[in-house]
Amino acid sequence: MSEQVSETVALLAQNAGDQSDPGILKVGVMGLGVVFAGLIMIIIICKLMTVVGRIAEKTAERIGEKAAAQRIADEKPDGAVAAAIGAAIAEETGTDVSGIKIVSVKKVAK
Repeated sequence: MSEQVSETVALLAQNAGDQSDPGILKVGVMGLGVVFAGLIMIIIICKLMTVVGRIAEKTAERIGEKAAAQRIADEKPDGAVAAAIGAAIAEETGTDVSGIKIVSVKKVAK
């Protein structure tokens, strides 16, 4: 039995120095390939999410602008605002306030 053990040890020692095993190289290349493929996919996903976020932001801005414009259009001036506008017009034109009729007021965007 010791003869079999010594043969096995000799065989293992002989194969231990053999560096021509292509399996180790294949495993290394596959590992690096998988890692870089994963990193490339992460970069692509980040770029896509950035584009989607910009599109969603622009859409939200448009919706917000439309809602603000509708809200401004729906607002009616109260009596104090109309009186102040009428007084300012009367003062500038030099006429009596009772001769001025304010029909509508539009806000001007800056």
